[in-house]
Amino acid sequence: LTATKELKAGDFWFKMALDQNLTLPSNGLVKNGLMLSSDAASFGPTAGIIPKSKAVGAFESTSFSYEPRAVGEVVAITLVFGLGPGILTGGDGAIYLDLPDATIAASVDSTNLVLNGTHASLFTAAFASNRLVLTPKDDMVFNPMPHYRFGAYTVVVSEANMITLTSSGIDLNERDYILSSTISTAPVIGEVIDVPAVGMFTHSAIEYQSSKLGINVGFRLSFSYSKEIARGETVYLQLPEDFSIPNCTSSPVNKAEIVGAGTDLIFSQNCSHVPHDNSWYIDNSIAFTAAQRVPAETLVKLSSNNRTKIMVPKTGVIANSPNLKIKTDAALAPTDYVALLGSPCMGFCEATITFSATTGGDPTRITLDFQVGADLYAGDHIYVDIPSLNRSSELSFPVLLTGDDAYQFTGQWNNRESRLVLQTEEDVEYDKDKVLSVTVSQTSDIRLPFEGIEQGESFNISTDAILMVTNRTRVRSTVTSTTKVWPGGQFLESSIVYQPKESGEEAALNLTLKLSVPLVAGDSITLKLPGFSGPSVRAGQMELEGLHGQASAELFNATWGNETLQLVAKSNIAAKTMLYLTVAKSNGIVLPTSTLLKNDPSLRISADAAAGRVISHKLTSEHVVGEYSVTASVDFEPLKLDVGVEIFLRFDIDRNISTGDAIVFQLPGLNTRTTGAIANLRHTCDHEFTASWDGGERLTLLADEHIPSMKEITMNISNYNDIFLPTTGYPANNPNFTISLEPASSKGDLTFKRRPLTSSPCVGICSADLTFEGVKAGFPTAMSFKFLTTFDTERSDTIMLSLPGIRKRDGYQGNKDYYGREIQFTGAGSDNYTAVWNNNATQPGPQYRSGTQLMWTAKTRVYGSRYREWYIERDELFILPADGIPKGSQGFKLWINSSSFGRTTSDVAVNGVGTINQPEFRLNPKLPDTDTAFILTFSVSVELVDDDYVTVYLPGFTCARKKGLAVHTPHSNYVFAGEWIPEGERMVLTLANSSYISKGTTINITVDESNGMQLPDTGMIKNDDGYHISVAAAAGDAASVSFDNTPVVGRFQNAEIFFSKERVNTPTAVIVRFQLNAEVQTGEVVSFTLPQFVTEDEVQGVRGSTVNGARVEGIDLLLYEYDQWVQHDYENSSMGENNATIDTRFSGAWDRTNHTVTLTAQHNISVDTYTVVVAKANGIYLPPSGIYSSEAHKFIFASNASLCPVISQSADTVEPIGLGSSAISFNPTVAGEITAVMISLDVVSDLIPGSTVEVTLPGFTLPNNPDSQSVKYSNYTWRTKNDYPGKVPFKELNLGGSSASHFSNSSWDNYSNTLTFTATETIAAGDTVELVVETSNEIRLPKMGIAETDFAYFVLKVNSNATGRVSTAFEN
Repeated sequence: LTATKELKAGDFWFKMALDQNLTLPSNGLVKNGLMLSSDAASFGPTAGIIPKSKAVGAFESTSFSYEPRAVGEVVAITLVFGLGPGILTGGDGAIYLDLPDATIAASVDSTNLVLNGTHASLFTAAFASNRLVLTPKDDMVFNPMPHYRFGAYTVVVSEANMITLTSSGIDLNERDYILSSTISTAPVIGEVIDVPAVGMFTHSAIEYQSSKLGINVGFRLSFSYSKEIARGETVYLQLPEDFSIPNCTSSPVNKAEIVGAGTDLIFSQNCSHVPHDNSWYIDNSIAFTAAQRVPAETLVKLSSNNRTKIMVPKTGVIANSPNLKIKTDAALAPTDYVALLGSPCMGFCEATITFSATTGGDPTRITLDFQVGADLYAGDHIYVDIPSLNRSSELSFPVLLTGDDAYQFTGQWNNRESRLVLQTEEDVEYDKDKVLSVTVSQTSDIRLPFEGIEQGESFNISTDAILMVTNRTRVRSTVTSTTKVWPGGQFLESSIVYQPKESGEEAALNLTLKLSVPLVAGDSITLKLPGFSGPSVRAGQMELEGLHGQASAELFNATWGNETLQLVAKSNIAAKTMLYLTVAKSNGIVLPTSTLLKNDPSLRISADAAAGRVISHKLTSEHVVGEYSVTASVDFEPLKLDVGVEIFLRFDIDRNISTGDAIVFQLPGLNTRTTGAIANLRHTCDHEFTASWDGGERLTLLADEHIPSMKEITMNISNYNDIFLPTTGYPANNPNFTISLEPASSKGDLTFKRRPLTSSPCVGICSADLTFEGVKAGFPTAMSFKFLTTFDTERSDTIMLSLPGIRKRDGYQGNKDYYGREIQFTGAGSDNYTAVWNNNATQPGPQYRSGTQLMWTAKTRVYGSRYREWYIERDELFILPADGIPKGSQGFKLWINSSSFGRTTSDVAVNGVGTINQPEFRLNPKLPDTDTAFILTFSVSVELVDDDYVTVYLPGFTCARKKGLAVHTPHSNYVFAGEWIPEGERMVLTLANSSYISKGTTINITVDESNGMQLPDTGMIKNDDGYHISVAAAAGDAASVSFDNTPVVGRFQNAEIFFSKERVNTPTAVIVRFQLNAEVQTGEVVSFTLPQFVTEDEVQGVRGSTVNGARVEGIDLLLYEYDQWVQHDYENSSMGENNATIDTRFSGAWDRTNHTVTLTAQHNISVDTYTVVVAKANGIYLPPSGIYSSEAHKFIFASNASLCPVISQSADTVEPIGLGSSAISFNPTVAGEITAVMISLDVVSDLIPGSTVEVTLPGFTLPNNPDSQSVKYSNYTWRTKNDYPGKVPFKELNLGGSSASHFSNSSWDNYSNTLTFTATETIAAGDTVELVVETSNEIRLPKMGIAETDFAYFVLKVNSNATGRVSTAFEN
């Protein structure tokens, strides 16, 4: 600037306009980086004057890239940049990169991104508002950054952050990606950064010219691209690794077209080979090169030529496979490989398998849901291999199929290969929206593997479908289990021997046991012994002995009572250990007075082991107790009603028969027109009998000679005797058919009492079972009806099922025609019948119809002697009675009207359906993180007996004790045993000790707090329907229902408190963040305490001072809402109070007495994370003692929200003020002796040179102190001011520790017993100060020692410019 006239001393202003084109340096300017000089003659020249000037930053060496280069994909972003001039300082501003179309997955913590790359350790990263934020760290481990002025930094934002860069592509020379910086030494308003362009396929699909797998097939590829594809540019189709291209050629495609343009396009195709394992390996990509320009968004269809075909593997490919990919090298906007948007299924499109049972070893229903990508022809097969799934008999057998598509298949189970085979009975057309579903009935007795099945476990599935394979090979894939099957066990050995074998007498029980699973302490083995008796024996009092010299008896405690023997393991027992033990005769167990047969089916054994539950099964017994062994059977021919039948008798008796002894068969129901002797008797041995029929039910065979023990006697009673079968028919093995022996005189061998025949045929209805599935009383139900009949049904014959109490949904009352409306049902043979609903018991019709009924009418002849299992879906809306159905309920009847065999009827067995009424539970206490008692109340519509159990589902609850819960039933005569099962978060309460509860009884159960049960750490909301209860009862299960009333327990999530960066004892903004687990309604409050915080009038000692024209106490505080305040400097940020939004969600008040801020909801506040700022202008002061980070427990949150009340909860996090932590210790620790003083403290704000640290050590002394009069205070001897009128410092104490070099002028003040240390250089926030006043300074511990009550007098004072003078006790 050259003066154009004389200028007097004064102030001058100069401005250079923008149009003068003054250009700043390309590498920026540092703050105050300019120089001012003058050659003024009057006062002499000046030079080197530095005027104030702003910093101007500049980026250089910038580059931006991402991988993969594809639209809509998760990417890793690489940013390289240099920034100058100046330095990067931790916490001073940030670097911003605008990503206008980017998104981040909701599951990712966007405030703390994962970084890689050379300089990743120097930054933290966040993503917010389509912007990537890089902030220099406070603590730089390698710390090269302050020395970099124009160095290049490389930071990679990992793909683990789930960032998608664009959903619509990026153009060349895109101008919306801006790089900027707010770092004070190098701010950059914004620079455009080059971003690689990327396009997208708006359409891409492939079609195959055949559905066969494992052969060469042609294909058609169609696509459209968002950008132009120029001549010579290429589109690549990448096939999965298991595909192959047998004849790869380089030649024009068979056909190419632009859809709608009417112009043929010429594309050439090529595929490359690379050597692999000494053979040619195809990299499975085909390149299509454009021979002319393809405009953007042009739909192109390409068909492969006759030589270039692809082979889809025999494992097939799913629809829209992610492994079929496409890319292009189009220069305007290329893209890496992305999945085709459309591709058909080949082979198995999907397949899942579901098991109805959930424990290994149990019989199960198997549901297979699958879809194949082609038609199935009649005779095609589906094979499913399920390893270890087995059936106890037969190597191969047909299975009963049900389900929506069962009519299209027949099923076979192969035990040897553990394989289910489905054969199509008719052609099944492929429907891309149809999944086939077939269920193997549980009656097939296919059992789950004992080792269990994991949910998601895969099995092999294959097909020989003719449209998908050649030469009847198979297409293979996998089928996934949707069911978790828990491991089960089995008894490899389980037998019992009685000693002695006298009925009604005390006996020892010799047991031989071997389990397939291990036992741990507390596991149990249970033997059910019906008819056995004797006094109850408790655990520890029962005498057990070992057999064969083994010590097995020492491994168990035993109890006896209510016909149950239970063995409880005292220690761990390995799997497959052979156990021999004897329950001594002295225990008083008495054998039944009735007969015990060999392998008596009433004797049962089961086990409850942690390694796998063993379901109840028969216990092997070698001996008969009480009577002779006898077997006998009867058969009839023909199995028709109203005609005379032949009777075939077969029997053998293990005893001698004397002349005149009578063998009596009781055959109730048979009727005859003949009485007395029966003619035409034939038998297969030389022994003579006289046979007679009493005209009722008694057939007597009188021995005409002495007969030794008989073996296999066969007799035939002729049909000429006109003996008829009853119209009610007989079940198989009719228990009412018996045999007995009546001796001719008392001198004969002992008699045997009447006992059932070993076998007898079914006549008419053999069995009938009705099961309600997915049941809940009063609600719609699905029904599974299974029955077996020996009768054929002809066309128009009827089958009737009475359903008392069952009603049909509204609209089906009062049928329009005689037979009602058709009902839809599925299952074996269902297509041979039609079904209707009869709703009115007074309708005219056959006499065997009564009440509400289902009636099936045969459409064609159906042969008997086969099971029929029909399934009626829930959507038919048959509604159960509101009060349930007891198990075995009377009134459920089945009638069959057969033209050929007559009319017959039978009772129908039904599973029970119970109801749970008024279920509620309470907790005491209702506090999170606290052991609580669980008080349960409910009633059930059915009676409960031993082994019935209640399951309570408590998601989120935990329980320290698993088995043997402490359970009380106050003022009741029933007992429950409790178990907590972590899997599924449920509690099982089993009725025990021969307890009985009548139906409708209000049941009260208390699970004691000593079990360590705790409610969810997220709290509980009102009437949460996630908590529910079910009952499994012999009299009828009660389906799961939600509780009528559940406790409400509030819980704050992530309760945090922060403060603006102020000095202690000055006003601060209080930033509080919280989330409650339910809605806060209008007028309800959230409060939090600020211990030792005060308001301005309290600091100044003036009551009633005002803030913003109003008193602080009891009035509305000034509140703001702005989440980002927590993450930025409150004072210097552009987001300060002047730019903040007034909080309209809450009003606030300050309670000076309790040091509490109360936030009152101004409207209903939904569940979310809220940040509320109590403004600095309110005049709430930081405490002079500061705040340690460990003091979060002193800051208490509470709420009276009706949906989630919180009595008291500590903050999760509180920002430290003054000091992060502090500790003082001494070594050695002998009262009155010289010691070293070790001091440690973490600083929250910078300690600049001149800051001081003071430590008061009451009662400590230095040598050569005058021994003068003193006064006592606490445990210490304090010197008075009169003794020492002034300070007597000892300068330059000997200091050690890692921070000693940062301090000087360390001194000791005898009057105040205070150590003082003065900082000589800056100690950065977050650093730890460690000082040791060494023993050479001869500081002595107090002679009186140090008590816990004296800790408060060890005062730490830190005086710094940033935080003010903090005065507090040591934290540790």
